Amino acid sequence: KGTTFSDAVYNYGTISGGVFTGDVTNQETATISGGTFTGAVTNNAGITYDFQSQTNILSQGKITGGDFQCLVTNNGASIENGTFTGKVTNQMALNADGTVLEDSLGNKSPGLISGGTFERPVTNDADCTISGGKFQSTVTSEGYLEDGNFNGDVTLNNGGVTGGVFKGTVNNKASYVAGGTFNGNVINDFLLAGGTYHGTVTNTAKGKIDKGTFLGDVTNNGQINGGTYKGNVINNAVLTDGTYKGKVTNNGQINGGTFSGAITGTGTIAENAVKLTVSFQP
Repeated sequence: KGTTFSDAVYNYGTISGGVFTGDVTNQETATISGGTFTGAVTNNAGITYDFQSQTNILSQGKITGGDFQCLVTNNGASIENGTFTGKVTNQMALNADGTVLEDSLGNKSPGLISGGTFERPVTNDADCTISGGKFQSTVTSEGYLEDGNFNGDVTLNNGGVTGGVFKGTVNNKASYVAGGTFNGNVINDFLLAGGTYHGTVTNTAKGKIDKGTFLGDVTNNGQINGGTYKGNVINNAVLTDGTYKGKVTNNGQINGGTFSGAITGTGTIAENAVKLTVSFQP
């Protein structure tokens, strides 16, 4: 503690303090619990030999605290806490030659972020997970989001979402969204299968909505198969089911659903397909 390190550091034990102006590599058996880092930091996973099972097993370096004013690469390892004011990449563990790291059984080591405060953009690669933390800037994910507070815009390029609170705009390009609280706007190009949506939702021509609770307005240019809608809905494509408590403007096709508000527009409604609990306005 209280020491400044200007050269590259390879940590095999514990770093609990100090100032690191050179690059730091946190090895698979090591922990960073404190310190200030201004050079690049790599948090590694690796192979260790287990004498009991006589096999090579995966081990993960850990970051449990510290002030990271630099680029951080979480190379198949674990970030549990800390303050990050540089960009962070959460990735599958790679060998030095760029190939995927595997143990004797073929198991891989995807990166995990379970806590921390992130002030700059974060990239969550395929098969990797964010299960907690506070994200102030953009997040681009091809992996899994299980929990966390996302205050910037989020782009979902693949993977899935099962939880989290989202305050910025979420652009779902190819992710299975099964849960979460969305306080900002959502653009859906793939599938919404759960969650609570407080902002406006645009379901594009490629998008599908199967479930969820929608408190704001929804524009449907794709397909809605279910969900509860308490705001107004503009349907430019197909509604097959769902519960609609606000006004529905139908410019497409309604094949089913329960409607408590008025239905207007020039679209078509399949015969005997909808349950109306108020007057119908052509």
